[in-house]
Amino acid sequence: MTRAQEQAVRELQAGFKGQIDRLFFMEGIPPKRLANAKQSYAQGFEADEVPIFLWDDTVFGSAKDGFLLTDRRLYQKNFTEDASSSELSEIVDFDISTKVAGLTVTPTGNSTLNPIKMQNGGKVREAVAARLILMISALTGRVIGDEQVEPAQAVSSEGTPRK
Repeated sequence: MTRAQEQAVRELQAGFKGQIDRLFFMEGIPPKRLANAKQSYAQGFEADEVPIFLWDDTVFGSAKDGFLLTDRRLYQKNFTEDASSSELSEIVDFDISTKVAGLTVTPTGNSTLNPIKMQNGGKVREAVAARLILMISALTGRVIGDEQVEPAQAVSSEGTPRK
């Protein structure tokens, strides 16, 4: 990760309002959860990759389902489904849909990533999806999607825009 990328993601993280259970940032990612994510769905994780944040979508906190964003890739695994990953450069946009059982974030472009189905987390799922998109934008230096996502300071931990 370049210094510019690190500065961008740290500034972005500092601007987020409130902590979100199940979402861990850089040094705050618990080692056991990171190890479980690597074993479960990030087998292609390379030694020089930098974990940016991890979403634990398990009931008991094992992080064997969820997603792991690094400085180069997005890895994910949904409950009862196969793992997938994609280079950040292959992700053009995300389609986001809310259903009774959760929130689905589907990448568009040349990405090989399966849709991310966030089953747990309640009201914060929208905030997690917004943070994911903003982090990818910060890492790649490009706007993801047709419209600018709410600024980081405007996305609360409840997933609602701040006034």
